[in-house]
Amino acid sequence: MVIIEDDLLLSDLLARAMRDRLQLKEMHVFATGSHGLNHCLAHPPDLLIVDIGLPDVSGREVIRILHETHPSLRIIVLTGETNPHLPAELLSLGVSGFVHKTSRLEELERAVRRVLEDGLYFSTNVKLTPAHRSSPGANASSPLTLLTEREREIARMVASGMISKEIASQLHLSPRTVEKARAQILAKLGLRDLPGLVRWCMHQGLI
Repeated sequence: MVIIEDDLLLSDLLARAMRDRLQLKEMHVFATGSHGLNHCLAHPPDLLIVDIGLPDVSGREVIRILHETHPSLRIIVLTGETNPHLPAELLSLGVSGFVHKTSRLEELERAVRRVLEDGLYFSTNVKLTPAHRSSPGANASSPLTLLTEREREIARMVASGMISKEIASQLHLSPRTVEKARAQILAKLGLRDLPGLVRWCMHQGLI
């Protein structure tokens, strides 16, 4: 895991807490975007936690570069911003989750566990608000018709942050069936990652 946060006290506390709570063997902490970015480019971590308000290379730029070079890298944004359009912007950059700095430590821990399990996590402090949102429901010309009713249901659940085993339990399916359905949904929609699916669901009014 890598943490990029210019508040040294906060980053030290987060690193110690995550190491103890998650039993992590490897943790790297950087105070600048440039140093953290160079490390992640050379040694891609399982998970990156990054502040978007960094003093040199911005967190947004760090995310953009890493998502282009390592699209499978899981990224959680730690932010103090409350812009209602921030979630849509972060999802467009390819992040897997975001946690507001006013949240409790337990929420960050939940976010980390969720994202490491190939899920998504959105802080309850910031609502998912797309710039443009379609009316829900499928008609002949709607992109929703690309998916079956079951696939739309699974897409909505994935985009809401549920992991495969939770979806499988709720729909009485096997986790393997859900994983296969997730892959088929991404392929049908021409998407390459879960943040892209979230953006699609937001625009289609599924979440």
